[in-house]
Amino acid sequence: MKVLLAKPYNLSDHIQPSLGLGYLAASVRKDHEVEILDCIKEGVNIGRLGRFLASHNPDVFGLQFYTFDLNFIKNAL
Repeated sequence: MKVLLAKPYNLSDHIQPSLGLGYLAASVRKDHEVEILDCIKEGVNIGRLGRFLASHNPDVFGLQFYTFDLNFIKNAL
């Protein structure tokens, strides 16, 4: 199964690698193909995220974001 875990572009100023996504990826990597996408680092804004998803076509997609960013991300997707 193809799994894509992403930290989307957001409004918060808290920029750091996502340890939570790293832990999740490590726990399922033994049985599944896992990719982590840090949208801020890779320059994938909310508009490009949909195209990224379509081109990678994962079976499972997970997002990590702060509650502060919920409305921004929900409206953008």
